[in-house]
Amino acid sequence: MVTEFFISGSGGPDVYKGKDMRTAHQNMNISVNEYMAAVDDVMAALDKNGIGQREKEEVLFIFYSLRPDVVRV
Repeated sequence: MVTEFFISGSGGPDVYKGKDMRTAHQNMNISVNEYMAAVDDVMAALDKNGIGQREKEEVLFIFYSLRPDVVRV
């Protein structure tokens, strides 16, 4: 679902059909540290695959904007 979410959010041809972020993560009790570990993993994967700085900043912005709907909901 993450791939579909990012493809849709970045203007790709696929449309995200999953749950909204709050509903998808409700009752998972995700901590700030767990969330940031996932962000770090994604950023490392982007670095490893030669993704440009601008694109990495856009992904980081998306993660920070979604944080309230994922952490401790």
